Amino acid sequence: MCTTACVNNTYGAGCKQNCSVNCAAADKTCNNTNGHCILGCVAGFKGNFCDQTCSNVTYGPNCSKDCSVHCAGLNNTCGSVNGTCDLGCEPGYRGLKCDRGKTTTTKKKKIKISKY
Repeated sequence: MCTTACVNNTYGAGCKQNCSVNCAAADKTCNNTNGHCILGCVAGFKGNFCDQTCSNVTYGPNCSKDCSVHCAGLNNTCGSVNGTCDLGCEPGYRGLKCDRGKTTTTKKKKIKISKY
């Protein structure tokens, strides 16, 4: 019977398995019994072991964010880590995530002021 918890990012019987490098947290810790990532996954990955990549329409830690609906293309795809739109933006939108509307300029009217 084991009486000591695993250390150094290991888990399982005899602490012979390594925690996933995609576990969130600086030290990549995981449950010392089953290897599940305790704090979730780094950007671009999901699952208990953080061994599944995000679909092409989600991104971020644990794939918890949706790509912008204003990403160009049929499926609005984006990068799994930071959400940058793969094919740019739909007309009228800008920014890496196509999350900003097109800027418009307005013409200022000159107003004559009469002294009388």
